[in-house]
Amino acid sequence: MGDAMETMIRELEDNETLGYIGAEIFAGTTGFMTVQWWKDVESLNTWASSNMRSHKGPWAKLAKMGAKSADYGFWHETYKVNAGNYESIYVNCPPMMFGNCKGVTLENAKDTAAQRMRGKKKE
Repeated sequence: MGDAMETMIRELEDNETLGYIGAEIFAGTTGFMTVQWWKDVESLNTWASSNMRSHKGPWAKLAKMGAKSADYGFWHETYKVNAGNYESIYVNCPPMMFGNCKGVTLENAKDTAAQRMRGKKKE
C-alpha cells in the first residue's frame, strides 16, 4: 500500500484545486500514520470518491484485504474544525503539522491563549 499512498500524496501535492493543503507522515511502533489537512470536508470527500483520482481503488483493495485477514489494519478519522477554533504554537522549533500547510500564515503570539481563542486582543 506504500506505493499507492505515495501516488496519492503526489497527486494531491501537484494539484492545488483539490482542496488538500498538507500532510505529515509518522512511523511508530504500531505502523505508519498520515495526518492530512484539507480546505473543507467536501473537497476530501470529492477527491476520495472520484473514479478519476488515485484514492478509490487502493481504498477498496485495503478494505477487502482487511475483511479477509487481521494482518491488515487501518483507521480513518475526520474532524471538521471551524476557522479560528484552533491554534498551533512553536517555541524553538520549526513549524510542523498544520503550520507546514499551504497558505498558513504564522504570527507572533502576543495575547494569552484564552484571548487568542476568543478573538480578543490585550488592551
